[in-house]
Amino acid sequence: MTGDVTDKHWPHEPSSIPRTGAPVHPGITQLSDALPRDRIQLGRAAPAKPQSFMPPWDYKTSTTGYYDRHAAEFCENTFTVDVSALYVPFLREMPEGGVIMDAGCGSGRDSLAFLRRGYRVVSIDASPEMVAAATKHAGQQTLLLTFDEIDFTDEFDGIWACGSLVHVARRDLHSVFTRFSRALKPNGVIYLSFKYGDTERMEGERFFNDMNEAALGLFLDGHPELELELVHLWITEDLRNRARGYQNVLNALVRRNVLSENAREAPAQAPL
Repeated sequence: MTGDVTDKHWPHEPSSIPRTGAPVHPGITQLSDALPRDRIQLGRAAPAKPQSFMPPWDYKTSTTGYYDRHAAEFCENTFTVDVSALYVPFLREMPEGGVIMDAGCGSGRDSLAFLRRGYRVVSIDASPEMVAAATKHAGQQTLLLTFDEIDFTDEFDGIWACGSLVHVARRDLHSVFTRFSRALKPNGVIYLSFKYGDTERMEGERFFNDMNEAALGLFLDGHPELELELVHLWITEDLRNRARGYQNVLNALVRRNVLSENAREAPAQAPL
């Protein structure tokens, strides 16, 4: 499998992607809803801290190289972690048999979980070694694609970006979200997660972009052309890091709300 963008489409034709497994909804514990709306608005209103750290120009290469060299270790540490509670608010938005992009799929853990629940899944990752691991674990071909190479239009009911956008610098987020928004069907949703914080940093060879409610809200509010609306926001503990100490994770659901051309061009009405 190569990273040629001409091979970007389905590992199988959509009609032949397996629909095995029972629907996800029965038997899954209901996850509490997002933070109250006023909490979200307060987060959006908070001022962003000035950034002094500049990500290295080759941060993507060094981060991908880390996962190539540590793929086996990463899979061992992540594949058996139970994150099924995180699926609930996301899959609640999915139609039966819907199409999901697992963006930055890593070990393929979540791709396999969605396939077993009857969804069709397109898995992508930038690391050749992680692509090989995910292909083995999920039982279908994973695509070798960076976020910069995503070139789908109106094809997905949902995009699952669990712990993958943490490696995208803030200067590059707009480009990635533009591709995500274009890839979604109207009213499709994105699940995304970040390590909780408000800094960009290098951790060894890997780049991390930590986000909190204010940073994410200000980014989305600042780019209405993306047609993305924050609809759920909640905080959990990163289960993988208990041995290294307690760490929070910011989780969010974002919906693509497509505006009509008339709505975009309509002037604001004067108050009566």
